Parts: sequence; C-alpha cells; structure tokens
Amino acid sequence: MEAVMRGTAAYGYAKERSGGPLRSGILTLEETVKSTIGPVYDKFHLVPDELIRKVDESITVVRSVVPVAARTTVSEMAKTVYSTYEPTARMLYSRYQPKAEQCAVSAWQRLIGLPLVPRVADVVLPKVVYCTEKYNETVAAAAEKGYRVSEYLPLVPTEKIAKVFSQKEKKGE
Repeated sequence: MEAVMRGTAAYGYAKERSGGPLRSGILTLEETVKSTIGPVYDKFHLVPDELIRKVDESITVVRSVVPVAARTTVSEMAKTVYSTYEPTARMLYSRYQPKAEQCAVSAWQRLIGLPLVPRVADVVLPKVVYCTEKYNETVAAAAEKGYRVSEYLPLVPTEKIAKVFSQKEKKGE
C-alpha cells in the first residue's frame, strides 16, 4: 500500500512539473478515464450497499417462510459439506496461492514493458486503489451493520498485493 501511495505522490509531482507533450498526454488520458469511469461510478457507487440490504431482506423473508425443521436440515447439511471439504480447500489454497502470486507478478512485469502501459497504470492505479478501499469499507460497514451476506464477500488484500509486488520489483532491480 505504501508503494501505491508513493507512486501516486510521484505521479502528482511528475504531472505538475512536466511540460510539453507528456503533460498534454497525461491530461488527455486522465480526462478520458474520468469521462469513462465517472458516470459509471456515479450511477453504481451505492449499489453494493443497496444490494446487500436487498439480499439481507430476502434472507429474512426466506427464514420467516421456511419451516424451522427444513432450515435445520439444510443447515446441518451445509455444515457437513463444509467440514468435509474445508480441509481440502485450505490445502489447495495454500498450495496454489504462491504460484498464482508468481503468475500475477510475471504478467504485470510483461505488461509494464509494453509501450504506454506504465503511463496508463500511473493514471489508473490511484482510481483502482480508491475503488478497492471503498469496496473494503463497504463490506466492513455492512458487517458492522449486521448484514449476513457480508460474511460471504471477501475483502481485497491490498496490503498483501502491494507487498508482493514491491518485493518482486526489488528482486528484479
């Protein structure tokens, strides 16, 4: 996360200090991203909270309609399935997570070598960080409000992502 914040600060500094074609290119790209993403964000930025509320209300309605015996049976079945497959899922996750991280870093390093990708990344990355933080905050707020569906929404591990990419960049230097 610190690497992202420093990158954002460096981008702001470079944007202010640069002149000529680089600055006009950055401003054009920035305006394009804002004009493309802005309306979408304005239209949908409250959707997660509303969606969570609707799903939670639906669960409450289902609980009031379905008999307790049926809910208990389904709950017991779900617990049995979970307890049966949870160790296997944990083992697979621990086995393949490092490889997935390695592939993501490798793909990023190849992408960043393409023309214009570093510039686009510098422009888009602050928005991605902002949206990711908003998503994590929304999920956390939903959990605090007691919405049951929030238990199933994963948080984006921004600190871990920043740490993995910053370590790989240092190794590559």
